[in-house]
Amino acid sequence: MSTLIIPPWISFRPYEDKNGKFALISNARMHELAFIEEFHVILMEEIGKEKTSTSIGDLKKKYPGYESEINEIIAELLDNDIIISGLPKSNSYKSQFPSAPPPYSIGNSDKSNDYTSLELSAISRIEQAGYLYSFFWEITYKCNEACIHCYNPGAAHKKGDKNKRKTDLLTRNETIKLLDDLVEIGVFRLLLSGGEAFLHKDFFFILEEAKKRNFQVIIFTNGLLLDEKTLDRLENLYPDEIGITIYSDDDQRHDEVTRIGGSHEKSINALKELHKRGIRTHTKTPLMKETANDFEATRELSDSLGSRQTVDGYLVAGNDNNLDPIKLNLDINQIAELAFVKGSPYFIDKSNNFGRRDRDAKQSVCSAGINIMSITPNGKITTCPSLPLEVADLREKSMVEVWKDKDNVKQWKPQVRPSRIDNEVRAIKIFDPDNPAISHAKLSNARPGTLAEWRSIKLENYIECGTHDRCTWCNAKCPGAAMNETGDPLEKSEVQCKIAYAKMVVAQALESGKTKNQVIEMVRNQYS
Repeated sequence: MSTLIIPPWISFRPYEDKNGKFALISNARMHELAFIEEFHVILMEEIGKEKTSTSIGDLKKKYPGYESEINEIIAELLDNDIIISGLPKSNSYKSQFPSAPPPYSIGNSDKSNDYTSLELSAISRIEQAGYLYSFFWEITYKCNEACIHCYNPGAAHKKGDKNKRKTDLLTRNETIKLLDDLVEIGVFRLLLSGGEAFLHKDFFFILEEAKKRNFQVIIFTNGLLLDEKTLDRLENLYPDEIGITIYSDDDQRHDEVTRIGGSHEKSINALKELHKRGIRTHTKTPLMKETANDFEATRELSDSLGSRQTVDGYLVAGNDNNLDPIKLNLDINQIAELAFVKGSPYFIDKSNNFGRRDRDAKQSVCSAGINIMSITPNGKITTCPSLPLEVADLREKSMVEVWKDKDNVKQWKPQVRPSRIDNEVRAIKIFDPDNPAISHAKLSNARPGTLAEWRSIKLENYIECGTHDRCTWCNAKCPGAAMNETGDPLEKSEVQCKIAYAKMVVAQALESGKTKNQVIEMVRNQYS
């Protein structure tokens, strides 16, 4: 009897709640998602057991009386390429099981489009059952680009700066222990990033071990190292998706951001090769002053490559509190102009209630520490890569221990804690509607310091957020942006306040009957 196998293109993680067993399945070969429950999950678990061979006959012996159900479920799983019967005829799955062409997807700035409604529903159930859904692993800070906006600690942002990125990387044994812990706490989606992930000497060891454990793997890279040999090896491991940052459709402006000549051409070629090999891709486009006018052309470029596009509407300060990156953010005039461009993160019209978003003060403002967590190259466990709030050191406390402690306090209460910036009050010349000349970032020594404390934080706990008229237009409140700017995640982010204020001005002008040209002219006259 043929052995039944879960192939490498399938990501599978079983869960259980009061309603029974359930699982989310991602098929990286066919680019499909499936949700299964009860006996389907039990059979998948049997087939996926390590160091055992399972056939239909074995399953029928173990579950007598369910022969017809087993026949039906196994046939369904085989038809949908979720399991296969028998080992491949060669070492290369690709020679026998080529991938379907990636789905063509029109670029869209709404990040919720990363997920289908089925997946969103599954994530909610996974979270409510007490599991962690997603984990972001910065495996190295080493990089072969020198991007002017990089938020990694020790990054060089301008001419004369020197990189300070030496880190004590996790060993192979620590890697295996981490991956096993992530399986135990229910992680389905594993994101591998850098720096440049492919510069890690053990990149493929990490990827192979992750695939053995049925993670859905997404890789963030600049694509510069994806030569034919690397692509061949990557293709046979079926990553679910690969994200490559494209700053502009113009190669010169892109290369000015990366400070590496020819990087645009190499990144574009990598996207083309990945698409040709059936690997789904997405382009990441952070907006900044010098490339804002390229937004629509960059989106069209992404579409032409068959890539989904995600757009970041602003840049954050460095995780080491370096403020250089945020000086590259769009000015109010640029934000106003993009408010009329459909697909931009600032788009405003009647269809989206003129950009308004009401928030519940009793709810969390983001998913950090709730359905996503992260880890630095040297093992510092944080609530999110964008919120570098360190809650533990992997070399002192395991990820399982950290997650088990996630609900050990009912409510956060301010305590005296040292600020990451030594009580220095920084003058950030960015924006303040009450005083356009200057704004001072206040520093608070009272901030959450454990995962349980952070998970209890609600909007009402923030120092200033939600208290201004402009807050209704703050669609992307990120405590990480505030923490990197000020040292305090509960502070306001000047960058985000500027965006919210600009959107409010545009929205109110449109509702008063002004045309697009009148709005843009008004903003230009008032804020130039």
